[in-house]
Amino acid sequence: MLLLLSSSVYPLSSGSPLPDEIPQHEVKAQKKTIQQKIEETAKIAEGVPYSWGDEDLTGMDCSGFIYWLSQRVGKPLPRSTAKRYWMMLSGDGEHWKESEGGYLVWWTLTPNRPYGHIGVISKYPKFWQSGSSSGVTSRNFFDGSYWDENFVGAKDYF
Repeated sequence: MLLLLSSSVYPLSSGSPLPDEIPQHEVKAQKKTIQQKIEETAKIAEGVPYSWGDEDLTGMDCSGFIYWLSQRVGKPLPRSTAKRYWMMLSGDGEHWKESEGGYLVWWTLTPNRPYGHIGVISKYPKFWQSGSSSGVTSRNFFDGSYWDENFVGAKDYF
């Protein structure tokens, strides 16, 4: 089996991780591509109104947006809720300051729903989400903001 990164070809043996010989800039280029794909795909949905339980361009809630986006960027997730997405992905999560493009991010909107809202970072500090007052839109993290104060965690998915 061969792995093609940009214009280079690297042999892979079955079951082995990426070889150490792959230049880091080429591995990062693959990550950059998914960041761009997230950004470009999210822009298609920009302005779509919030609609609880929905997941298409006529309306979508926060987890419906993540589901819709994941289907289009080539790493599908099953349709679920924000909290279940948190539980499905391994790890404890990171702070948004340590996150990068491709990370899913969670917020608490009320004390009884600690993982009640989900979005995705396209390119740090920019993230996309579908909010009940905004529909699908992009925002930026910054210290002391609503999004900072209510932040729960981030996990790498894309």
